[in-house]
Amino acid sequence: MVEVGLETLHRQNTPEMTEHLGGPEPEQAIVDRHRRYLRLDGGEMLLVRLGADPVDGGCDMGTLVLGDPTLKR
Repeated sequence: MVEVGLETLHRQNTPEMTEHLGGPEPEQAIVDRHRRYLRLDGGEMLLVRLGADPVDGGCDMGTLVLGDPTLKR
């Protein structure tokens, strides 16, 4: 499995960030959602990054999923 973006999904899985979604997800739900993002057909998952490269001090800030309105959380 490609790990790009998975760490960001874990960081976003806090009570504060998921309050409007019913609370944090279990570990397996995060992994499953990440796999669905990697298989998107008719949409895109964008990783928002501050800085050009994590090695140079950049970091992932969040995600944005575009396109498929049937994609579940």
